[in-house]
Amino acid sequence: MYLLTVGTRTGQLVGELILGDRPATIGAVAAAEQLLGTLSRSSLIIGTVAVCAMALVQRRPRLALAALAVVIGANLTTQVLKEVVLDRTDLLRPATSPSAT
Repeated sequence: MYLLTVGTRTGQLVGELILGDRPATIGAVAAAEQLLGTLSRSSLIIGTVAVCAMALVQRRPRLALAALAVVIGANLTTQVLKEVVLDRTDLLRPATSPSAT
C-alpha cells in the first residue's frame, strides 16, 4: 500500500484530491487533527479492551495477552515505519533547487 499510495505520483494525487478541501486556518486544522487523534486512540482502546474482555470471559487469558501483544506490536511497528524507515517524497510539486532560480 505504501508503494502505491505514497511512492507514486498517482497515489499522492488521489491523496491530495481527498484531503484538498481541508480547512486552511491553523486553528481548524489543529482541532481536526486533535479530534481525529482522539477518535483513533479511543476506538483502538475500546476495540482492544473488548477483544481482551471476550477472551477473558471465555477463560482464555493467553488469548487475551496475545491479542493485546498484536495490537501493541502493530501500533509500534506502524509508528517506527512512519517516523524512521519510510520516506514521503513530494512527487506532485517540482523540486526547488538553488540552481533553478
